[in-house]
Amino acid sequence: MSETALPAGRPSAFGWLTTVVLAGALSGFLAAFFSISDATFIFGLSMPALLPIGIGVALLSTAVLAAVTALSSSIPGVVAQTQEVPLATLAVVAASIPGLMPAGASETATFTTLLCTLGASTLVTGLFFFLLGYFRLGRFIRYVPLPVIAGFIAGMGLILLLGSVEVVAGRPLELATLEGWLSASVLAKLALAGGLALLLHVLPRLTQSALATPAAILGAVLLFHAVARFVGIESLTSEGWFVSVETGSNLWGYGEYVDFATVEWGVIASQALTIATMVLVSAMALLMTSSAIELAIHRDVDVNGELKAAGAANLCAGLIGGIPGFQGFSLTLLNWRLGAATRATSLVVAVVCLAILALGAPLLSVVPIPIFGGLLLWLSVSLLEEWLVATWKRLSKGEYLVILLIVAVIASLGFLEGLLVGLIAGVVIFVVDYSRVDIVNARLSGQVLRSSVELSGERQKVLAAHGDAILILRLQGYIFFGTADRLRERILSWVASSGPTPISFLLIDFRRASGMDSSAALTFRKLVQLTAQGDFRLVLTGLSKELRQTLERGGMPFDPAGPVRAYPTLDRGLRWCEQKLLGRVAPLLASDDPYQIQEQLLSGIDRGEHGQKLLSYMTRASFPQDHVLIEQGTASEEMYFIEAGRLSVHLAKSDGGRLRLKTLGPGTTVGELAFYLHQRRSASVVCDTDTVAWRFGHDDLQRMAEQAPDLAALFHRRMAVLLSERLAATNRLVQVLLD
Repeated sequence: MSETALPAGRPSAFGWLTTVVLAGALSGFLAAFFSISDATFIFGLSMPALLPIGIGVALLSTAVLAAVTALSSSIPGVVAQTQEVPLATLAVVAASIPGLMPAGASETATFTTLLCTLGASTLVTGLFFFLLGYFRLGRFIRYVPLPVIAGFIAGMGLILLLGSVEVVAGRPLELATLEGWLSASVLAKLALAGGLALLLHVLPRLTQSALATPAAILGAVLLFHAVARFVGIESLTSEGWFVSVETGSNLWGYGEYVDFATVEWGVIASQALTIATMVLVSAMALLMTSSAIELAIHRDVDVNGELKAAGAANLCAGLIGGIPGFQGFSLTLLNWRLGAATRATSLVVAVVCLAILALGAPLLSVVPIPIFGGLLLWLSVSLLEEWLVATWKRLSKGEYLVILLIVAVIASLGFLEGLLVGLIAGVVIFVVDYSRVDIVNARLSGQVLRSSVELSGERQKVLAAHGDAILILRLQGYIFFGTADRLRERILSWVASSGPTPISFLLIDFRRASGMDSSAALTFRKLVQLTAQGDFRLVLTGLSKELRQTLERGGMPFDPAGPVRAYPTLDRGLRWCEQKLLGRVAPLLASDDPYQIQEQLLSGIDRGEHGQKLLSYMTRASFPQDHVLIEQGTASEEMYFIEAGRLSVHLAKSDGGRLRLKTLGPGTTVGELAFYLHQRRSASVVCDTDTVAWRFGHDDLQRMAEQAPDLAALFHRRMAVLLSERLAATNRLVQVLLD
């Protein structure tokens, strides 16, 4: 059992309830602390006067996210909360809204516009999540290159880092305010926030206890108040150490600050691209979080189901102007380690957030702003460490430079510019990486790969000697301009360095190619220029309808009388190349004229007296077209030597159809394997034309062995040579394909 699994046995009802309440309360307080920190980051600089109301919005958002996700997620004990990934973008949006409002806009108009912007962001996020899950498109988000994702998240971590420091100091990080940053009070705030962030950062390296983080936060609060007794709470309050809360105000009653008639919808629309960036990156972060939870709890997670759960939760939160969020890794893992991985625990988290929302105004006068800032600082450092520092070892230098570029653009220009640079970088990464993929599945020559037409011994010797004149390329995958141009350069190199036997036929097989863009079609059109440089032919095989149309639009001249020929299969294209090559180098062997049987039987051996003796043990017979010379599954009693005609070898399929294996012509042998192995026929042989063949049966072989043992030995030697040549050709082909 893993460390994250529930304890063995069935606990009592009281024990179960106690575990659920304690774990839920602990997770709930942590979720509330994180929510308050997020609200401080969003509202602390844009509208500090309404920060308590902003905290109420964040707490209510977390309560809704936790409750809805608890009821719809496939992960028991999961805790959804406001997240730091969309937080950085929303902080930028919130900071820009006051400056975009018309001159003289009231505080109510500004707050309502900000609230509607947050609500619209959350609604769009929820809708996007839900649609991705509903249409089961979650896997496509993972196609975004890792450097682009890492750059976005690291950029958010940097924005979060700078923003958390500004929140703690209570002033913007600008040259004009530099003197104020050097005051004793600001330095003390930064020291407390930095110390807490450092403590939270090193705790996981010192202990595996799930209580370490809440204990550190509680200890920091107690230590602060122990020191504050000597300094004076009143003086610290006046110096901005606490969230300012007016007497009688609360965290949840923000209705009096909302007036939808004053909303500036144009201001909200101006943030559309920034919000779209946040939504996309949030989806990536949710998918990565789901994968991390899956690995941590050793349980399969339905990614699309989690997208729908997070989508429903954000849709509900968006209706109240809430902040977007999704499933949290650390709090979910905390519940599992405490043995409280149930939906009830997650509902307790929502109850705790609502309780703090209703009664938590005094909490803000107890917990200082640097504590919340320290939490934000810890989160930002964690993001930078994971996505900016740790990626140095996991990625190549080029990919890491993309991360640095995106982070630099986000920090100096903004998220929209970072989005544009990231998308461009993603396209460049794809083009560069995919162009390195070898689309050539195999490079062969006509010397190694032969068509299914079985030729006579002399024809095979000619092809073996001149087969390098046929260059065969089998392509694979999607072909675009990068891979196609690289292929063209390699072909030019192969043709230029073809050696003593120049390449005269270029056969390109597209059967394994999944597609092609128009730029690649133009590149293949350039290959036709090779045909104008000499006696060179281009043969394209295995073209789908779509590929052929793409090539035709690119200007590929498919003309039977032209330099480019197309065939439906590689075998037919190769058969044409072999026939043309034979006609060029051995015209007398290119035809299907009847073949002297002595040439076939005694190639390379004295044919005089032996040839006539061999023929005396064979029977010459004629067979009409469509005659079944050999039937699959029958006993093997004879073999045949083809003198004239053309035959085809077929394999019967289970559905009643037939698969054509190869074609036989004059000068070939059929049935010899089953004849020597005494096995049943493995395929059928049918006469495609009127055929003349010489039959040689087991009884003939027995009679030859008894009457002319020397001749029988000569016959066996010749058959051994024939079978060995076939085996050697097969071995050469296998070796090339495995290379």
